[in-house]
Amino acid sequence: MRYGLLICVFRLCFSSVAGYNYFGCSITIPGNIAWGDAKMKCQPGGCLVKLLPRSDAILVFIFKEKYDNMDISVIRKTTNETIYLKRFSNLRTKQFLVEENEGLLVNYTNCNSNEAPEFEYQYTVLGHRTCGPILKRVGYEQKIIQQIREVSRNGNCSYHLIPSNSENIGMETLFISSTPKKTIEVTIDDDEKNIQRGELIVVRNWTSVDLLNSFEVESSARGGLKTLEEIVAISTTSSCSCDISRITLFPEEMVELHTPGFPDFLCPSARCETLILLSERNETEEFEQRVLVRVDAVAWNTSELRLSSGTQEILFNEKTFSRLSTNFLLDYQNVKVTYTTTQDFRVGTEGQFAVQVMNVKIRKACDCSLFGQKKFVEDWSQKISIPSDCDVMFCDWIISASAKKMPREITIQIDNAHDEDQMFIWNSKIMEKYPSDYLDQPRKVYINDSSSDTHIFFRRNSSGPTSIVNVSWKTLHDVDCETFTKISLTKNPKAFISPNYPMGYAHWGSCTLLLTAPKNYYITVFINELELEAAHYIGFWDGTSSGAPKLAKFTGTEYNREFSSTGNNVFVEFISYGRSKKRGYHYIAYAVRSPNATEEMETFEETTTDSPLSTTEKPVPPSSFVESVVMVLAEEVVKDVFKMCLFFWNLAFYVIVIVPIGLAVFFIGRIIVKKFNRPIPFSLEWPSFLKKKSRSSDMEMLIR
Repeated sequence: MRYGLLICVFRLCFSSVAGYNYFGCSITIPGNIAWGDAKMKCQPGGCLVKLLPRSDAILVFIFKEKYDNMDISVIRKTTNETIYLKRFSNLRTKQFLVEENEGLLVNYTNCNSNEAPEFEYQYTVLGHRTCGPILKRVGYEQKIIQQIREVSRNGNCSYHLIPSNSENIGMETLFISSTPKKTIEVTIDDDEKNIQRGELIVVRNWTSVDLLNSFEVESSARGGLKTLEEIVAISTTSSCSCDISRITLFPEEMVELHTPGFPDFLCPSARCETLILLSERNETEEFEQRVLVRVDAVAWNTSELRLSSGTQEILFNEKTFSRLSTNFLLDYQNVKVTYTTTQDFRVGTEGQFAVQVMNVKIRKACDCSLFGQKKFVEDWSQKISIPSDCDVMFCDWIISASAKKMPREITIQIDNAHDEDQMFIWNSKIMEKYPSDYLDQPRKVYINDSSSDTHIFFRRNSSGPTSIVNVSWKTLHDVDCETFTKISLTKNPKAFISPNYPMGYAHWGSCTLLLTAPKNYYITVFINELELEAAHYIGFWDGTSSGAPKLAKFTGTEYNREFSSTGNNVFVEFISYGRSKKRGYHYIAYAVRSPNATEEMETFEETTTDSPLSTTEKPVPPSSFVESVVMVLAEEVVKDVFKMCLFFWNLAFYVIVIVPIGLAVFFIGRIIVKKFNRPIPFSLEWPSFLKKKSRSSDMEMLIR
């Protein structure tokens, strides 16, 4: 009897109906039942519904009516934990969705005999649903909370956000925003009194946040649809606070500033200003004081850096550079560093700046140029002498943006370079950095897009030998290679580059080149850099055509390869089939005297010049270079003034001399014609020019 009674009680307390397991008023729904509906039991202590997770499907749980005081928790299969979301009052959200390996635990704590909640559920795939899973773990990777969706009726999506790293709960800062910007409302720590609204939500030391994304579709909306904006979030321990706002620099002192969130988090809505004050100027006959600035950065379209010094404003953003690592000098004046961002945030090095500002003394003989002091519009060529006693020297050239956006070719080289010498070429598209061992031979680049200023920079950090910096650039019609070109070589190396180098080549077909040296000379080729697609190649043949013996053929990636011809001709062919992001190739070639030759190199005129640098041009000291720039500009102004004066002189000559002579001839001819009683071919009435009805053609006839 006793065992029978226990069995009877067990059957009353725990039974299975339609595959559901009941224990008292609690229901457990196994994952093997794909869909169904049920009614919750009602008891004073509350009733539970437990829907077990599945690893191959998401779970959608929908209440058929709105009910108060529902405690919702998520069951995670992988971690064997139950995560409490919140108590939903007024139950504005009727649908709950959880990811794969997640289930739901629903506790109805306001149950009475008059109402019993009804629900339906489904194990399915996520698909293109309006709302995503309710539980969002947010960490140091941008998390999409709300996907972009088209909706046709009013509704809302509820999301519960928690830190993905449980060890950092209460130690991180949460950022939430939408694109395009819209007002977001969140409840912090399940506290209805702690609600934050705005286009950018920032919650410091957060533990949990609930986001309710409500939407209404207006009847006038196109096609009866509304687009839900994307909402993203990120949680980070990075500090978005600014550096010091004011500092004084004494000689040889340096300050280093970083963007908030440096080095890999772009803080939203940041604005940081630092005023750098310089100590009193204390110059000597040998030295003068300057401000040395170093900037390392990666551009992003939502951040910019501004340096203000006196009347000079230097702006760094995605329109002026792409990647930057350079130095430059400013005049000895206070510097203000300003950094700003928009409301967008992201993880990565893009948009980050590291700025070093130093109070330095430089020998006056080594003071080459300040930033922006040498700015050119036309083609230019110059040799700059670097004295051996210059332990610090910086030269900066700016090639102005071209209104016609014509491509340019830049060539740089250092004769007798010091080990620590460096040169940089940068603009909004490229950032090229060359150490000294790259500069003993000419280096060439194409600037295909001249819509932004291009900077060329030379740096010497310690004293070394007397050197000569060669800098030149010239305007081109295009940067593509020709079908066939013949180039004459001398002992001076020449640089050859692929179309659009180093920005990637875009050529379809074959480019051929014949390199020719004088009699009793052979040709040496040195491949500095080569990055080509696997199907593209550049070949070299020991003769005047591709039928000659092959010297070398390259594809893929190659560096520092050297070979020589047996005769005085090398045939070169570059084959490519379309656009590539690979850098292309850069090689040099020059003539070498054969060991058994008895004659000196013949003098001959080169077929093509690959650089505007003149081999007979004498190097000038840095100071005279600045003067030469001013003199050239002055000469250009004088030429313009002379042209204007010549124009007005010619105009006056025609008015004073030619016109009276013409009128005299006209009237004399008229008198002669009348004297001989001949008909006048046309008449000219002077009063007609004073009438308003006179036509412009009459005026033109008078001028003629």
